[in-house]
Amino acid sequence: MKSELNEMINSLITIKSLKNLKISSVNFKHYPFDFGTYARYYDYFKDDDDLLIFANKLKEIIESYSNCFKPLFSELNTSIERIKFDCMGLLNINTFSNLLNNKSIKYLYLYGESDFIVYSTKKIKGSVELHKEHISINQYLFVNIFSSPLTSIRQYKINFKYSNELKFIFNLIFNNIFKLQLYSLIFEFDAFSLLGEFEKEFKNLINNISTQQQQQKLNNMNLKENKIKIKIKKRDRNNYDEHIQEINNFNNPYFTTVIKRKK
Repeated sequence: MKSELNEMINSLITIKSLKNLKISSVNFKHYPFDFGTYARYYDYFKDDDDLLIFANKLKEIIESYSNCFKPLFSELNTSIERIKFDCMGLLNINTFSNLLNNKSIKYLYLYGESDFIVYSTKKIKGSVELHKEHISINQYLFVNIFSSPLTSIRQYKINFKYSNELKFIFNLIFNNIFKLQLYSLIFEFDAFSLLGEFEKEFKNLINNISTQQQQQKLNNMNLKENKIKIKIKKRDRNNYDEHIQEINNFNNPYFTTVIKRKK
């Protein structure tokens, strides 16, 4: 698979007419690194050393898989301007570090499992089990890529599933607000319940920027646009309009807010 994947990536970066690229994972039911499926195989490990070997093998495979995608980001000039990517929990930090080398990609969209997962063994209640640790790709991107003058990325789109993810992202935005090179941030979620949480975190961000601005010598933010895309069911439309009105009426002198319903 590695040779075929390398061949595919090398082909993509040499196509002169390719502007938009979307890479999706396989169906989750057949996902080769679905953590839950490994519970069925614990009985086959003779001892803890076998489990450690298995965890190390997982890390080796994931590292190899992740390295295959490095040329996609590290190539200095390609025709690709927009990338939509399901990271599948398999792309590590080193892969994304190469984004600073690329001068063509203007739009990046991460969906699905956007954290990098590190597998290891851990002793729990006297027995050794397979353990996974989540490493935030978003944190790395905001701190090291989107805040660097070297980046060419101007639009970043994120898909959310849980409310705690919104708070985490808004904290990243605020902590880097005067360094971000992004022009536009796009938030996408299907769960209507997240809209109320978005409204709260959005208002907190504006208020916090206003407070920090008094101490900021330069009032020069690159971030000018904030978009929300949400899928609304009929029963939620009245509440949807209330939240949207609250967001639109909130005093925000920093960037434009655009709200769209997903089809």
